[in-house]
Amino acid sequence: MRRLFAVLLAAPLLMVPAAAPASAACARVPGDFNGDGFGDLAVGSPNRNDTVNGAPWEGAVNIAYGSAAGIGKGSLGSATYTGHRDIVGPGFDGSLRLGEALATGYFDGDCYADLAVSAASGSKFLLLYGSEWGLTTARATGMDRTDIQPDGEYGSGLSYDLAAGDFNGDGFDDIAAGAPLTDGKRGAVGVLYGSAAGISGTGSQWITQDSPGVPGAAEPDDIFGWSVAAGDFNGDGRDELVAGAPGETLGGKRDAGGIVVLPGSAAGVSTTASTWWDQDSPGVPGAVERYDQFGYVLATGDTGADGRDELIVSAHQEAIGSKTAAGAVQVFRGSTSGLVPGAMFSQDDAAIPGSSESGDYFGSALVLADLDRDGKRDLVIGVRGETAGSAQGTGAINVLFSAATGPVAAGSIYLDQNSAGVPGANESQDGFGWGLSRLANAYGGDALVVGVPDEKVTYASEGAVVILPGAAGRTRPAGFSLTGANFPGRASAESNFGWGLPS
Repeated sequence: MRRLFAVLLAAPLLMVPAAAPASAACARVPGDFNGDGFGDLAVGSPNRNDTVNGAPWEGAVNIAYGSAAGIGKGSLGSATYTGHRDIVGPGFDGSLRLGEALATGYFDGDCYADLAVSAASGSKFLLLYGSEWGLTTARATGMDRTDIQPDGEYGSGLSYDLAAGDFNGDGFDDIAAGAPLTDGKRGAVGVLYGSAAGISGTGSQWITQDSPGVPGAAEPDDIFGWSVAAGDFNGDGRDELVAGAPGETLGGKRDAGGIVVLPGSAAGVSTTASTWWDQDSPGVPGAVERYDQFGYVLATGDTGADGRDELIVSAHQEAIGSKTAAGAVQVFRGSTSGLVPGAMFSQDDAAIPGSSESGDYFGSALVLADLDRDGKRDLVIGVRGETAGSAQGTGAINVLFSAATGPVAAGSIYLDQNSAGVPGANESQDGFGWGLSRLANAYGGDALVVGVPDEKVTYASEGAVVILPGAAGRTRPAGFSLTGANFPGRASAESNFGWGLPS
């Protein structure tokens, strides 16, 4: 979106015992790496130069632990991991772009969340396991293309996107890794399964559009697996896997895009009964058009508090009238029979603040988080190309709060860095809203994390993240920002801190 090395720059290496079976007492807060009930912050800086061996674009992932006092203010503080070779073994020095994509899950079934970290430039990813001391390198595991790909193809882009979900319902989260550059950009998705020992290559799957039962056919430039997501859409206790193919040509229309939904089963992800959706599918608003890139970004979560997840699909280059690449977002509702098409949103909707403009890329990032504390996840939409005043490409977000029927345009809000309570200021090409993430049980409930990877702090494109706490009644407490300078190591130019955030 592998055999990998990591250096923990914040604290000495901690040796921890193997994972224990899950306990009924576990809170299992998403992203809670030390099991204290507070979600922890993970941020990727994929273009950062390694501070240990000086490799360009080696990348890093930064962790700030949650606590009752706030993010990074507890006893564990923060940590930085790089792709240096000393921990896991040789073969990972170089330009890995570590942290371009992140996913959290409970891969070994204990009480501590774990983290998958992409290194897609090397077709690899890193697994860091949680403990009462937080993430450690003691059980760090690298997975590469040879652990899953039948032919071990280098340059597949394995882990270009990552998603965690329990596809077989056994209580251990599994990992899906998109590999969109496989076989002439036909694309593929690898699935690896969790166990008491964590993720391994045992029983792994390699799924393409030529796999039996998968709709369509593997064609050059489809980039199947560009985006991946996991969600339980029918409430059966097993997650389904969604893979985007935003480069799919349909009816001669290049880059129209589509998605494949693959059911979960007791045996894992099933290609049987998998389904295809595009903008010509029955019930889906709009129409297949050239360059829409439907399926570019995916997000899942329960917006109706009914125990079933919804799927949100971006067509970030959707033309709105004559405005090219203005962008639109499609909602699919969960039901006992699976996904049902719902509303499509754009900034052309009168109730959504802002207006559709060429190059806005409305839908360039998506996340679902309960920001008004009503038990239903709200839809946050990144608009990374938004121009505000003279600040071209400064970026913005739209927040659509959810009713019983899911996200609605009425009452939605618009935020940029000139909005009250949002730190920073609108500047050209900041990319506010490039990435979005949910921070669970922080500041009394969900908080929103907004990536600003081209923010100039001390250096050009040093990057930042803005954290915006939620609150009951849709009030908005003031937010705050963090940069690479708040973490062990150093901040640097062009590091793009905030590019990678957990899906």
